[in-house]
Amino acid sequence: MATRGNPSGDSIAEPSTDLRAMIEDPELDSMEEDPATLDNAVPEPSLAHLREISALASWTVSTFKPDCGVEALRNSSTSQFWQSDGPQPHLLNIHFFKLVSIVKLRVYLDFELDESYTPTRMVFLAGTGMYDLTEFAEW
Repeated sequence: MATRGNPSGDSIAEPSTDLRAMIEDPELDSMEEDPATLDNAVPEPSLAHLREISALASWTVSTFKPDCGVEALRNSSTSQFWQSDGPQPHLLNIHFFKLVSIVKLRVYLDFELDESYTPTRMVFLAGTGMYDLTEFAEW
């Protein structure tokens, strides 16, 4: 997740972007990434003006198995992951304390490593608070 930053550290909203087009980008679907290289990935030059903002948010999950919660989910190693433990739906909530513009969102899934917990459907919602969330994409 990224926004453009300025020297004072405040987020600057990016120009309006069609998020659905970004999520359904056929070029991204056809890309195959070697999990061994993900930990040492070099940022794309076109993303140089963006900054990582995930640490600015509070992350919570609906349920998790021991040692497979938010800390494992946010770990940079692809061998660490979130495993839910309870009835569906399984929820990941990312709450930013300031209004931010999310320009890119990347999700790593590995069905072969963990087929029983790999999602088959994901719904993305956004809003200014818990009670005005609007679906903007589904995968």
